[in-house]
Amino acid sequence: TLSRLPEGKRLDEVSVSNDLREYLQCAGSAGCMMVETRTVAAGGSEQQFVVGSPADKNDAMRSVEVSWDSFVTGVQQNEVFEADEAAAIFFAYYETARIPSTYVLRPIEL
Repeated sequence: TLSRLPEGKRLDEVSVSNDLREYLQCAGSAGCMMVETRTVAAGGSEQQFVVGSPADKNDAMRSVEVSWDSFVTGVQQNEVFEADEAAAIFFAYYETARIPSTYVLRPIEL
């Protein structure tokens, strides 16, 4: 998980579940991972998205299972990344606090 520290808090004072409202995270393995981001809308509500590459209709229809720990999540084919591309997304987010415009976001339930 990558996020800015809340104002006035040190890293050892932060609770990921309680203090981080906006972030970028990934799950899976180096060869098959998904990337998610949470943002806060203008009205203050939190929105969660899966990050994906632009896809044609066939890619969006194919589901891939991403496994981590004891969990399995189904995502679309265009939402699966290898570690090097995910790292580039994380680096861009680190520099700008945004997902590069070359990617698409699919909303998911919190």
